[in-house]
Parts: sequence; C-alpha cells; structure tokens
Amino acid sequence: MEVVECGDTFIEKVFANNPLLGNYIFSEQNLTTLHNKAKKIIDTLVTTIGYKLSKEQKMTVALSVINYAKKTGILVLEHLQILLQKQYGYRSENRVYPKIMTATYDAIMDNNRWAFALHGRIQYKSTVMIHAMGSIRSWMHLCDFLSDFYQNNLGCHYVEDDPYVLSMVMFMRGIFYASEALGEDENYEEFTVGSKPYCFQEGIRKLVVYRPNYAAKVFDRMLKRIHGYMNSDVQSSEEVRGFSR
Repeated sequence: MEVVECGDTFIEKVFANNPLLGNYIFSEQNLTTLHNKAKKIIDTLVTTIGYKLSKEQKMTVALSVINYAKKTGILVLEHLQILLQKQYGYRSENRVYPKIMTATYDAIMDNNRWAFALHGRIQYKSTVMIHAMGSIRSWMHLCDFLSDFYQNNLGCHYVEDDPYVLSMVMFMRGIFYASEALGEDENYEEFTVGSKPYCFQEGIRKLVVYRPNYAAKVFDRMLKRIHGYMNSDVQSSEEVRGFSR
C-alpha cells in the first residue's frame, strides 16, 4: 500500500533536497494530493480578503504550479496563465494568476531557491520554467545532447568533476546568450552545435547562461548516469557472450 506524504514536513524536505524543485518525482497519488491541497489554498486566498498564506502553504502552491508546468510544457506566458487558471478551476479572472505566481515566487525566495530576475524585474514564468526543467521532454532533448558529448568529446569515458564539462557549459553559454540578450521567450529553441541541431528548453538555457557552475554540476551528474547506463549495456552483452560460449 502506498503511503501518501504531502504534509508540511514532507514539503519542507522536497524544498531542502532539490535546488531545482521540478527534479523531485511525485507519485501520481502524492501529486493528486498536492494539487488538491494547492487548490484549497488558492480558493481561500482568492475568496478571503486580506488572507495571508503561511510559508508551508506557499511551498505547497509552488510545487503544484511547477509540476503542472513540468507535465505539460509551456510555450509562452499566456499559455501558463491559462493553464494554471484552468487547473485550479478559474477562467479568465485577472485576480487569480498574480496571487498564484506571487505565492510561488515567495516560496522559492523564502527557501533560498533560485528565483530569476532580469534588469531588476521579477520573471515569474521563467522562474517556474527553470524549476520545471525536469519535464520528460526537456530531459530527453538534453540527454540527446549530453549522450553525443559523452561519445564524441569524452570518448565514452567519465571522470567526476571533469573541467571539460564546465568548458562545454561555457561554450553553450556563448551560444545561448544571444537569444537571452534579445529577450527571446520561447520555451524550446533549436541551436546547431557542430553539425547537429538540438532543442533546449528555456529553463535549461537560463541555467546555463546565469548559473554556469551549477549547470556544470547538473550536467556532470547526468553524464555519470549516462556512463553507468553505457557500461551496464556493455557488461550485459559481455555476460551474454560468456554464457553462450
């Protein structure tokens, strides 16, 4: 029997253990519980004048918002606004979306997680997408790029904290910076690296441009997993050959 954990202590642990909040994988049952709790909180916030959310309530709303964005993939700001209002049972009420995003941003800031601002202006959608970079689609695109990097540049070898990974990140930072400087707001953009085109999600691009050292650590962990998968495949095929002799 699955234990449903979405209490305050559980929420605090998710924030404490995941610098990028979308990296935590909720079970379907826990995710449903999370979204239901967030909706009740938002309903009370919208209908009760002067209602102040507790820290834990803000954290619940933030995780719910990030997981909705993570599951669906957002293209532009208007899509995020429509998605959240619909998921929490509202239509085009302008009073709802700002309250949701303020609670989300406050939770991220209060817990010393990365909240994105540009030229002194809070970027609510970008902040959500940075933390939602753990979507299946975005990781598949990133894994495609890193798998090629592992094979073509690292020669199918992995060394922990390899400085070459940071060099790669800084190279990618130069490529991404032009679109960031132009204020591009597309969730997915295609860039050609070498002779092959790759898609990179907005959150990943911003992570590389504005936090390259942390991006290098994230990529290093992914390369370690790729190396492990590659080696297990090789080992398995060798075991099969051994049994067939």
